[in-house]
Amino acid sequence: MKPDDQQCYLLTIKNSEGETHIYSLRDEGVEPEILIFENEDDAERYVQMLERDEEYLVGDTLKMVVSEVNFNNVLEILKVKDRRYILVKIDELFIPPPTDQ
Repeated sequence: MKPDDQQCYLLTIKNSEGETHIYSLRDEGVEPEILIFENEDDAERYVQMLERDEEYLVGDTLKMVVSEVNFNNVLEILKVKDRRYILVKIDELFIPPPTDQ
């Protein structure tokens, strides 16, 4: 992703209290990582995988939405907030991690 106007896709979640947050992967002892998808279909597919896996709360307790945003703006914000991210490229298959970790 190079052009300034390049769009990317983030996953946002809305909890039962109506609060919206950016979805991130969490692993014990490691800073959460924001998922950034180059392709909207890949982001939608990831949401569907979370909804179908009964170990995840997505679908029942949490509503997940794919949001289109400017890639460079996201990188600037993450840099200021000192947050890590994973860029899921078009040619990559990214699946939810197991919940038994």
